[in-house]
Order: sequence, then structure tokens, then C-alpha cells
Amino acid sequence: MSVDQLGEELLVMPVTVRAHVNVLERDHLLKGSEHRTGRAGRPSIVYSLTQEAEELFPKSYDNLARGIFDNVRELHGEDTMIRVVEKMGEDMAIANSGRIQGKDMAEKVEEATQVMNRKGYLATWKKQGGKYVLVAHNCPYLHVAEHCPEVCGMEVAFLKKALSTDVKLENSMVSGSLTCTFSIDPR
Repeated sequence: MSVDQLGEELLVMPVTVRAHVNVLERDHLLKGSEHRTGRAGRPSIVYSLTQEAEELFPKSYDNLARGIFDNVRELHGEDTMIRVVEKMGEDMAIANSGRIQGKDMAEKVEEATQVMNRKGYLATWKKQGGKYVLVAHNCPYLHVAEHCPEVCGMEVAFLKKALSTDVKLENSMVSGSLTCTFSIDPR
């Protein structure tokens, strides 16, 4: 909306709206874009929320995801539910294959860890004997995974495909652990 439209909608004088708009723009919560009306003169500025502002509003993604997974399970069975989750992990590996392929195993594990960290896992890894151990200190899907534990298979499928090796989920937050621990066997 323009300043004038906002003023009309909020029953506030345009000068007051401009003052608020300036603060919201400064705080990166509003963005203005030119809008030509086809009439002579300067274009008007139309304001909309930024992505940062959108994130301040309540979201119900967890409920949506739980509902989708429940319906997949009900309509198509447990096997399909597991396959959907695994496919999501495999797709994540394919989308990031350019960063991971062509490296030695330690570099691959590092890159896979970084992919997971961009999604919010706060993961670390170390080499332990002949294996690698990747530890996720956060689960960005915890509320969904508590309802649908099959979701944990997504990360396992991601790591298996990305690293082209055997991966096991040794413990998980869903089962009461403080972290999710993945054992990666490069053989």
C-alpha cells in the first residue's frame, strides 16, 4: 500500500504514517517500490513487508508437516511414508552434490555438515577410529519428528547418498538424547 492508502486504512494522517514507515524501513521490515499509475508526475511508492518482517508473524509449519505426514501414512501406508522422507533426504544430497563430490571422505563429511548447518542443525563431526561421527546439537524438525519419528530417516538418507557410504543414526533427540549422532562408516 502507499502512504495515503495506509493512512486511510489506519485512520491516521499521512505525515504520521511516513514517520512510522521510515522507522520500519530503517529496521528492514518494510520495503518500498515505485508504482507508476499511468498518470503524469512522480511514481508513487508502494510498501510491503520484507521477508524479515514476515518471519515475525506466527507460523504453523510444524502442524502442516505433521498433517501431511499423517495423511501420507493413512492414505498410502508406512512404507510410502518412509520412502517420502528418504526421497527428501536424497533430493537434498543431489541438490548439494556439487559441493561434496570429488573430495576425500573427511572433506565430504565437512561439506555435508555445512549443508546441515545451513538448515539449522548446529552439527559438528570428528574422526573416531576408522569411522566418522557427526553430531547434530539441534533438530530443526524436532516438533515434527516427535510426532513422526520417520522424519529422522531424512538425514540418514541425505548422508548416505551424499557420502556414498553406510550411515547409522546411533541416537536421536526424539528418543531422549541431547543430540542426534550419526555413525559414518567409509568402508
